[in-house]
Amino acid sequence: MSTSTVTLGRAQRTPSLLAVLLSVWLGVSTFLLHGPLNGQGQDAALRDRGLTLLLLLLSVCWARATAHRRAFLVAFAVVALLLVVESYPLGYTATGAMARVWWNEKITGVLMLACAVAGWSRAPAVEQDLRPR
Repeated sequence: MSTSTVTLGRAQRTPSLLAVLLSVWLGVSTFLLHGPLNGQGQDAALRDRGLTLLLLLLSVCWARATAHRRAFLVAFAVVALLLVVESYPLGYTATGAMARVWWNEKITGVLMLACAVAGWSRAPAVEQDLRPR
């Protein structure tokens, strides 16, 4: 019985690899742009580190997947959307002490969503049977 590997082209992998890089940036930036506690006394950097781990896991799974790529992509997009909107219920804005954290979350989250949109068109709509025949 022979084994076969499915290779994805560079165009198919580029959005997911950019998503991995953006997830790493989000993790590094929590140390570089450490802000104060928000209005409810929550540490934004600690919360963002938790989201970073989840985003990094999902983006690596999306990059390595040969099947079910859209499932990982959708999960990644949902968490990226959470990163974009999380500041609104927590009550911090683009002004004040949390401005750096706010802008970093918004810009990184929007870039992650752009990667997800680009990856959607490159991921197959119907998964193919990848088992060797």
